[in-house]
Parts: sequence; structure tokens; C-alpha cells
Amino acid sequence: MKNKRTTKNLAFAGMFMALTMVFTVIHIPLAIGNINFGDAVILLSAACLPLPFSVASSAIGAALADVFTGYASYAPFTLVVKALVALIAKLLLTALKNAKPALKYPISAIPAELVMAGGYFLANSFLLEWEFKTAATSVPFDLLQGAVAVVVFTLLAVVAKIPEKVSGYLTKE
Repeated sequence: MKNKRTTKNLAFAGMFMALTMVFTVIHIPLAIGNINFGDAVILLSAACLPLPFSVASSAIGAALADVFTGYASYAPFTLVVKALVALIAKLLLTALKNAKPALKYPISAIPAELVMAGGYFLANSFLLEWEFKTAATSVPFDLLQGAVAVVVFTLLAVVAKIPEKVSGYLTKE
């Protein structure tokens, strides 16, 4: 039966990878950067999938979105940053497994999204040849992106109960 669970995990990881890419590509443009729902899907995959499936689907889906939207120079950074986002969220969700859903989902998502903002600050600093002041201009927009992700993820997790539904299906024999 372990093979059946692994197959289900792979199938759902592929689905979450595709959803991450699509919901990252579909975006709301801002003065610097954009707002998208890709991070909400990444957080959702952390809540639904076991390691390493959640990390891999998140990192690959987000990096592919960068490649397909003309931001290929960001793809290696995105691969690392989004893997960290999914990993941090997953580890915190595991540690908070007995907490109330309305608390554990945002508490696990906020630190993960702060890492996202910090990771992209470092990526921008590197790509801009260590012009920290210029790189810092994107931080407020990354924090806004993270806040949107936390809110959307929390709503999907608490109201729609998506993690419970997916996890229940994945653990069924």
C-alpha cells in the first residue's frame, strides 16, 4: 500500500506544481513587481503534502513560472526561496499540529513569507550588484505579496478545509 500512497503523493505534487505555476503567472501588476496567488498555493501544498513532495512541487512550480514569464534570471533564486517557504511552513505546521486551525495556519505562514521577502531582498541585491538601497525598494511589495498569501491560504485552509480533505484522501488506502 505504500506504493499507492507514493503514487498519490506524486500525482498531487504534480498538481500543486502546476497550480503554483499558473497562480504565479496570473498576477496583478504593481509599480514594482506584482501580486499573485502562487505563494498561497505553496503554503497550501505545505499543509497538504508530506515532505519532500511539498517542497519540490513549490520550488519547481514557482521557478517554472519565472522562466515562462521572462524572469529566468530569478529562477535559481526562486527555486531556493520557495523551497525554504514550503519547508518552513511544513515544519511549523507539523510542530503546531494540535493547535486550532485558525491559529496554526497563519502562524506557520507568516515566518515562511518573511523568509520569502528576505530571500528576494538578497536575490535582488545580488542581481543589482549589491545595490542594497535599490534592492530594498522591492521589500514592501514582497511583504504585501506575503500578506496576501497568508490571508488567502488561511481562508482556504480554515474555511474550505482543503488540507483536511486532501490529506484524508492521500492517507486513504
